[in-house]
Amino acid sequence: MLGGLVYDIWNEPDISIFWQRSQQQWLDLYVRTHKRIRQDPALARMLISGPTLAYRPTATNTWWTAWLSAIRGNDTIPDQYAYHLEGGTTDADNDLQYTNASLAALLSQHGLPPPRQVNINEYANSAEQVPAGAAWWIARLERYDAVGLRGNWMGGCMLHDLFANLLTRGGGDAQTCAATDYAPAPEYWVYRYYAHNMTGQRAATAGSGDRVFDVYATVEGGDRGGVVRVLAGARVATGTWYVTVGGLQPAAGTVAVRTLAFRGGSSVYAVAGAPQDLGVVRHQYSGGEVTLAVQQTDNSTAWAFELTRE
Repeated sequence: MLGGLVYDIWNEPDISIFWQRSQQQWLDLYVRTHKRIRQDPALARMLISGPTLAYRPTATNTWWTAWLSAIRGNDTIPDQYAYHLEGGTTDADNDLQYTNASLAALLSQHGLPPPRQVNINEYANSAEQVPAGAAWWIARLERYDAVGLRGNWMGGCMLHDLFANLLTRGGGDAQTCAATDYAPAPEYWVYRYYAHNMTGQRAATAGSGDRVFDVYATVEGGDRGGVVRVLAGARVATGTWYVTVGGLQPAAGTVAVRTLAFRGGSSVYAVAGAPQDLGVVRHQYSGGEVTLAVQQTDNSTAWAFELTRE
């Protein structure tokens, strides 16, 4: 079914290795191609994304401002606003918390409606592709209702293999491209837990004030049979952060907290085992909330906390 496909007209024209002609020629290409897709009955249900720029939506980025003017004047607004977030971890604008607001401001300035969908179709630099970085990015994408696709930093025969480093080889040597003994790489277990365990209703969350630590949380079930799951990670950093879970009923009592640790490997090619179950600790709480300390002593471990009332 074409309804599940997204047509990305051109990738990263603002990087010269992907577009070696003028900005205006790219704008003409985008408008012409968008219209051709919409005129083809066979492609009527296909979604279109754009502009898929490598750099962020800011008022000083002429690739963005010129493109927004072009799509407004030619009635070629995409179904998804797509761009990439693969800069440094300390870059203020390399974060959905910033770009979600900057994109909204740009659309308003150009008289365009709010985005129907944001697609960060390349996210996370290579250093962030560890369990902690995966948890941080999942939290950001969920909070801003963005869809995303991890950046692929592989090369050679690995470029179209290994699920962009979610998999490795059983011997831990991903360079041996002829091998077929696939095995989980460290990030795999975070995405598996996210897909299979973070079920139920998404809970409202907030990241840390320093924008380094973030969480994604879900609530499943109700009454005493319910469970709150929190997936947490720092953006490739060490330190101590605190996770406060509120809205507990009754307002005082005991909550059992199971902690899982998603360990990073010795390298991006390491074979990783399932998350380490650190057991259950019971916490007395009051005021309807409980606070958990996260002591991040390395820059790769992600955490999951599963809370049930007793």
